[in-house]
Amino acid sequence: MSGAEQYKKNAHHTATNEQLVLLLFEKAITLMWASREKLQEQNKLDAIENLHKVRQLFSELQASLDQDGGEVALNLHQLYTYILKEVSTAGFKGDPQALENAISVAEELYEGFFQAFSNEPTAET
Repeated sequence: MSGAEQYKKNAHHTATNEQLVLLLFEKAITLMWASREKLQEQNKLDAIENLHKVRQLFSELQASLDQDGGEVALNLHQLYTYILKEVSTAGFKGDPQALENAISVAEELYEGFFQAFSNEPTAET
């Protein structure tokens, strides 16, 4: 295994919770864009394979929500549910618009998390 491959493997094991959330979003968004291209190419089978992974990622994000997180956790749960519904619709119907809806919400959430995590004080300060 090359040094770069080992670094990538270890990076997931040493990432903070915030970094893991961002990594999950980045992977999900990348897969959704790839699926959108596959749907436009009429390659539904490959799109569905990617969309299954996206559903797994958002299900993991949803399951990791703090049940005592109040309104914020409830709102995130609803947004994740919306994304899951749109991703499922895109897969079942081959509907690129449903996928674009999911991508739009996911990208906004990612940007919000990225900004929030960037503004958090670190333990070093």
